[in-house]
Amino acid sequence: MLEKNSGIEQTLYTMAQKHLMLRFVCLTGFVLGILFVGAIIALHLHNNGGFFKSAEKSAPESFFQTLLECDRLLDDPLKRDEARTMLKDLEKDAVSLEAKLSLLKRLRILAYHENRFVQEYQNSAQKAADDFPKSGALAALASEALLLEEPVLSNERIVQIRTLAPRLHKTDLEPVMLLLYILTKDMESPTQALSIPYKESLWAKGDSLDPILATNLLLLRIISGDKSVAQTVLNTISLSPLLKAQFFYDYGEPYKAAELLHEARDEKSMILHADALYRAGTIDTARILWRALISDTQISAAARIRSFYNLASTAATKEEASELFKRLFIEVPDFAEEEYARFATIRYTRLLDTEQAIAILEDMPSDPLILLEIHRRRSESLTLEKSIAETWVLLDRYPHDERIFMWAAYFFDYQKWYSETAILEKRAEQHGITGAWLDIHQALTLMREKDFDAAEAELQRLLSVNPVWQVPANIALIQEAKRSTTAALRSYEKAAELVNDPEQEAILQLRISHCLRALNRESESRAALERSLELNPNYLSARVEMRRFNNL
Repeated sequence: MLEKNSGIEQTLYTMAQKHLMLRFVCLTGFVLGILFVGAIIALHLHNNGGFFKSAEKSAPESFFQTLLECDRLLDDPLKRDEARTMLKDLEKDAVSLEAKLSLLKRLRILAYHENRFVQEYQNSAQKAADDFPKSGALAALASEALLLEEPVLSNERIVQIRTLAPRLHKTDLEPVMLLLYILTKDMESPTQALSIPYKESLWAKGDSLDPILATNLLLLRIISGDKSVAQTVLNTISLSPLLKAQFFYDYGEPYKAAELLHEARDEKSMILHADALYRAGTIDTARILWRALISDTQISAAARIRSFYNLASTAATKEEASELFKRLFIEVPDFAEEEYARFATIRYTRLLDTEQAIAILEDMPSDPLILLEIHRRRSESLTLEKSIAETWVLLDRYPHDERIFMWAAYFFDYQKWYSETAILEKRAEQHGITGAWLDIHQALTLMREKDFDAAEAELQRLLSVNPVWQVPANIALIQEAKRSTTAALRSYEKAAELVNDPEQEAILQLRISHCLRALNRESESRAALERSLELNPNYLSARVEMRRFNNL
């Protein structure tokens, strides 16, 4: 979505922005990832046949002879149960690392032949990895075993794989470590990616990796802030124009991104091309591309919804926006089931009166965001106490949905029901919900309690971890309260650099103007005030302040 608005859409926008840099990071889908992990491990087993042969020779002769007999049985579907029985009987005699690897090699073959053997293979691989926690080969086999038969990884399996992955460090299976982190979603945000252990040692392997792994490694390097090196790698490895454009788009060079995609006509490239033009300020040209996309019946429904949404968001009038949304509902088959449908519905209903809005929202599939928007619209006609009570009902219904907690914290603070915010903060922690937004609210609680030193210390910590504009803005408020005007000015200016919402920046520019005036920098103070009104001509406080300036 292109615009940030108050309430629920502001929350959604903020969350989407966290992942902006990582649009193409998990290029390997789950199934493709499993195939890569399995293929790399299989190649390792094949190339290191001598390793297993030496393993077998180091085991007792009877153990070795039984394994050879199992090898003859494994290729015969009618004799696999017999092979399985023999292998399970051998498991108690496989006490050395080499013997366990030899045994698991056969159990792995059984599991790949028939799903009914997968669970036993998983259990045996995990037990072997537990018995030899320093073995990278066993950790790789145990990790791969956990990926079998799972269309979606459970939280429990994600934790298991994360425990096993670091053991692949300093082995020839180290590239599998990166794949495992991709599959466990550890590269879905910069903060998570930066916490990946041993990532630096992977960088030296970039030239020798599979292109998809190399791409993810490049993106990990970009996340780490190594832009110059990342750009050098970008120019040396084979990447599509789309991926190269994404690099420039994410690093604030939208014109360059748009240039790379000028000739592209595929769906993803056209979407990014339009977004890049929008970010570069060429909105009229971006709208031409969006209109081309909504006219193309061959593109996906999700792309058409997104293009309609962006056209409506940049419409010159409320009437034009409303007409575009109406066309969207009519022209896109199965609209309600598509990914962007809820955003478009929420945006459209905000152009309507409450009764019409609720009627449309109630026709949508049940979804936490849709229910939250219904609650928000109903709250317009409820008493404050009733609205707060229904907010808690929604929180209890979705106790692990961070988006609802974020909105509720905003709502409670806006209504000055700080006691409810305090309860919500504790409830969020109980449900394992974390995030910069929660830390900010806790810092605001300290500010309300006049514990400015503790609040500023917490906000300064957050500034180094997650520099969203609200953090330096609140630091500035504390510094003003301490009469540290120069420091407050610097913090407000930092916040103004980070903010994307013109109305919020207008407020910051007014605060900057106040600080400059307190420092007797009158001409700069007036310039900041003029900037505030330029950003939001209807900002009453800035208009009042300008009248005071003019009357001096």
